[in-house]
Amino acid sequence: MKSGRFSFILGVLSLLVPLTLFSCSFGNDDNGSKKSNSVENQYGSLSIVTGSKTQSRKIDVSSIDKADVTVSGRGIASPLSKTDVAIGSGRAESVTIQNIPTGPNRLITVEAKTTVNTVSQKMAGVFMTAVCDIQSGENSVVVNWNSSKVGNVFAELLKLDYDLSSIDVSTVESYLPSDTHAALINAALIASDIKQGTASSEKAESYKLQAGSLSFTSDVSTNQISFQICDPVSDILTSVTSGSNTIENLAPGNWKVFGIVKGKTVVYAASVTITAGQNTLLPNPVKFKTPAPRLENAEGSQIGEFINGTTTVYLKARTLDGEEEPEGVEIYYTTNGSAPSTISTKYTGAGISVSSGTTVKALAICDGLLDSELSSWTFAQPSLGYTHPASGNYSPIDMNGASTGYGWSSGTWALGANVSGSETT
Repeated sequence: MKSGRFSFILGVLSLLVPLTLFSCSFGNDDNGSKKSNSVENQYGSLSIVTGSKTQSRKIDVSSIDKADVTVSGRGIASPLSKTDVAIGSGRAESVTIQNIPTGPNRLITVEAKTTVNTVSQKMAGVFMTAVCDIQSGENSVVVNWNSSKVGNVFAELLKLDYDLSSIDVSTVESYLPSDTHAALINAALIASDIKQGTASSEKAESYKLQAGSLSFTSDVSTNQISFQICDPVSDILTSVTSGSNTIENLAPGNWKVFGIVKGKTVVYAASVTITAGQNTLLPNPVKFKTPAPRLENAEGSQIGEFINGTTTVYLKARTLDGEEEPEGVEIYYTTNGSAPSTISTKYTGAGISVSSGTTVKALAICDGLLDSELSSWTFAQPSLGYTHPASGNYSPIDMNGASTGYGWSSGTWALGANVSGSETT
């Protein structure tokens, strides 16, 4: 899991979640019918706005740090987009896209992104859609899970190269199963039936996806640990019992699953694939362990073992910067290379003074959780050529058998890159 800011007060996924969905009108002719053709050389702007938090489902919004917003539809050769829109606490400020050709049924898509190993990636399953007409001038729309019921069908129609302007939103709405979350509607099947001319409101209930479920076993019973899957449909399991536990009503897809102590500290994390109508079983009993101590600087950011001179380092039993330690956690450590136990030195938070060659080993314990994994660090002064990967990008050059320095031969070298046969200097 990435380091950086982290607040595991898991909030509602409010990445553009409103109280109500704006009706974004294209315009009517004299008898009230919707105009069906784009106005030549007419363009409008669209503000995709953030509304109030209304969804009861909680999701791992702390992992959402960016979003891609796109507008597609008939007459738009390539989707108009704004990428890597900044997200904070699962929410974005108003996002405006300019110069959208006017016309009915423009598809708006908002896809959440997370950063993994410094690379921004789209989060599987965490996207929302809406359909909006664009008039000349300013337009606005709110995108949420409710608007996604229709929006997802239009997204599937777009994949089938269907003219989105040729069907009314109200017609698509008539095909939707009642009281069903967008993630449990088979939008692809509805779109296929629309294209084939076989869609019908009488078939609405057949367009429901079967929810999946997840089961796991635990060695402990506790109401201090909640268990949740970060899909947009299911409820949080607020306590864990010894033996079998099951979470029902899961949206099919690939999701993260977390065990969390008092809503603050992650003590279990995994990825799961949920299949419609099937139960997924997590392998082996789930072990809720105290987070292993990690090495930090005075500002609370994770660091490595390379130091300069004598340095004070700090220990925290947590996974990410900013995350709270479990309540009542205790850390014990040694500096002589031996394995720590509860009779070893208890960490006080004042830091540990280390120098090159010092080995620190640490263990964290907490009532109601298993003891942490052992953490171990041996401190050293950074040495150019040895702090890089052993092979691949940025690895040391050929040392010519030398154990120090660069092992380069002495000589007089011409400036610049010089090619001689197969060699370049």
